[in-house]
Amino acid sequence: MAEYYTRAKLADRGIGLQSGNITVRSAGTLHYPPHPADPMVIDLLKNDGIDANSHSSTPLTTDISRQADLILCFEREQISDLLEQNPLAIRKVFLFNDFVNACKHMHAEGPIAGDTAADKLIEIMDCVPMLRPFFAYGTRNRRPSSSITRGV
Repeated sequence: MAEYYTRAKLADRGIGLQSGNITVRSAGTLHYPPHPADPMVIDLLKNDGIDANSHSSTPLTTDISRQADLILCFEREQISDLLEQNPLAIRKVFLFNDFVNACKHMHAEGPIAGDTAADKLIEIMDCVPMLRPFFAYGTRNRRPSSSITRGV
């Protein structure tokens, strides 16, 4: 769902995916064999005018995480799984909400520097280390302290 809603939101904002500058893909950390989207998800997306009938799941691979410029996860465990597979991805992997909050914070300070979406992404990623602790994602099943959680 996140892949399809992200594409739709980018299109709503006039950020074209057809130019090839931005690719939105989803991949799962559970490594299930590829399978179609759940019919309930297809119906939910269809209600919002989004066609996901052709979707097939993709297991996350090291190659996918190496090629990505940005990786958004919904759970810390997903980040831990991804970093076990590709520790070098730490700079570009974020909890979805953390990334959104970082963007909102930076945008509140004024326009985010950069002429293109790629330039703006680099600017955000360069600033995020000051906004979140890296070690919260470093080991499996490790939870950040409550002070870290409040600070993020």
